[in-house]
Amino acid sequence: MPETNFCNCNDFFFRVMGFKRQVCYHIIAQKIADNLKRYNEFKLRDSDYDRITEKWRLERPSEAEE
Repeated sequence: MPETNFCNCNDFFFRVMGFKRQVCYHIIAQKIADNLKRYNEFKLRDSDYDRITEKWRLERPSEAEE
């Protein structure tokens, strides 16, 4: 949701929420891509959420590894 200017990355949490920056590098990249029209847009249903986020869950280190 680019119009929200919110990101859930660590850069946003520590620097933007800590008032050290106005936006994180993901938001900067999104704004550049939007202005250059260099992005792919996918329309998904809510029912696709589990299938898409499963990859992230599998890539995430287990709590024992952290």
